[in-house]
Amino acid sequence: MSEMEATGSSADSAEAGVGLEGFWAPVPASEAIDRLEALAKRGKLAGFERTSGASCTVAAHGTPFDGTLDVTCEDAEGGSRVELSHGLSMKWPVGYGVILLLVVWPGVVLTESFLVGFGWYNALAGMTGPVEPWFTWAWYIPMTLLPAPFMLRSAVRKSLASSLEHAGEQAQKIRAALLGSG
Repeated sequence: MSEMEATGSSADSAEAGVGLEGFWAPVPASEAIDRLEALAKRGKLAGFERTSGASCTVAAHGTPFDGTLDVTCEDAEGGSRVELSHGLSMKWPVGYGVILLLVVWPGVVLTESFLVGFGWYNALAGMTGPVEPWFTWAWYIPMTLLPAPFMLRSAVRKSLASSLEHAGEQAQKIRAALLGSG
């Protein structure tokens, strides 16, 4: 499954607000990534993973879903140009949505088996015999499925905001490592 990034124009302006602008570093691109790897080995840069060439990804923890901070270094005159970008992998939100859908059916069966034991539920249904399954489905399925997209959207928005905040903290560490004395 490929990872898509959840970003938008408001996210782009938010990135600038938390310090994810690119910057020039006085070290070559390969040395910049080596410095970041050393920082990660000291436990100061969570989720470091070297990718192709002079680039890496760093964890940007969020709630409930984590994001990534992508770091790309390119050799420039007298040093390197460092670009930072934030993204949220859509793998977990999609999985969360699928799980929400899958738990609805066992819930309707469990709820119906519980409620038919009460006489008032049969009276509410207007039935003298056992309650027909459609009666429970008619209220339970809309009650559980209609809020699901709103819950998922809210979770993604919260994740973007919280992982963007952590990405800003990670960017400060990256700047200090590449602009400082080492």
